[in-house]
Amino acid sequence: MTKLERTIELKPFTPINDFAVACDIKIVLQTIEVNFHVTGDLENLVIPGAKLQAERKDNLWESTCFELFVAEVGKKEYTEINVSPSGDWNAYSFSDYRSGMTPNKEITNIGFFNAQNLTELNVGFSVNSKIPKLALGISAVLKLNSGATTYWAYKHIGDKPDFHLRDTFLEV
Repeated sequence: MTKLERTIELKPFTPINDFAVACDIKIVLQTIEVNFHVTGDLENLVIPGAKLQAERKDNLWESTCFELFVAEVGKKEYTEINVSPSGDWNAYSFSDYRSGMTPNKEITNIGFFNAQNLTELNVGFSVNSKIPKLALGISAVLKLNSGATTYWAYKHIGDKPDFHLRDTFLEV
């Protein structure tokens, strides 16, 4: 039984017309599936190449990457999952807003896929979650060949991009 199936248009923190970013979210039983779509002139985007052997890596947000934050409504703890178009990924647990960060040992792999053509990049992954009432933060970091970085999210609050803010999460 599907709990949720929805497409979210992500918004850039600073307006940019070169790209559009959307995310399909599907939650079935205890599996969260996300599929990010980036459309636009991909030649202007840094896209780490797909790897045969993806690995768990830190600092993926320094280049183009896609992020999912998973929390239980009403709880301070949350998990951050980062995925690169290369397939590299990582997951972190936080005890509260940006504090107590540790590698999440419960997530040992993700179901990953990557497809692209000249105008569209698709990166998807799935993770399991036993949380009954979810709040999801959905975001992307796009690194441009010019060296600029753009920040995309379901919702932005404040004077700088901050994907960890609970008020930017979507309650499911």
